[in-house]
Amino acid sequence: MKIDHITRWLCMATLLPACSLSSAATEDAADWPCEQALVSEVAAAVVWDGPSIDGLQAQWRENPDVAAVVHRLAARTTNEAQATAAIAAFAEAQPAAVRDQRLSLLFAGVLQLLNQDRQVLNEGILRYARDQQRRADGLGERLSEFAQLESDTSTAAQTRLTALRGQIDIEQRIFDERESAIPFLCTRPRVIEQRIGQIAREIAAHLE
Repeated sequence: MKIDHITRWLCMATLLPACSLSSAATEDAADWPCEQALVSEVAAAVVWDGPSIDGLQAQWRENPDVAAVVHRLAARTTNEAQATAAIAAFAEAQPAAVRDQRLSLLFAGVLQLLNQDRQVLNEGILRYARDQQRRADGLGERLSEFAQLESDTSTAAQTRLTALRGQIDIEQRIFDERESAIPFLCTRPRVIEQRIGQIAREIAAHLE
């Protein structure tokens, strides 16, 4: 019975000595299935060259004009060209004396909302990975039972083996199909990271 597709998950679920496990500091990091490290949020310092936005994430909603553009920029339906145009129009509409402050406020809001979206994706990926671990646990139990019964020639054992074989085939097919979706799922947080970077650069381009 082929089990190489589930070995990684069995390793994570059962802590087999032969498995090489990362020394993750948290349960979330240990369960994280993506190649890139699990990072809770994109830090402003990584993408933003403008003034500090410390404290601004609690303020941007207080300005209706800023809030409207924040929500537009954070919307999944807004493409890069539309975001660029919206940022330019917003910047041009601001008095010179407060332009940098409002642009910083704009970025603070976008960063907050997109980090929230990214966190939702991360949590979804973790749930998916943990479900895979549960499926691997179940497959491991059935594979162990299968191995124990193979040498039993009794009618009852052979009947059970036939049932197990069908069950394992179905469960492994579902597991493999779900496993093949993980690389795509892992790209989704990166897409948001790229959006944050693009928007940060566009906003910063209008700073004095």
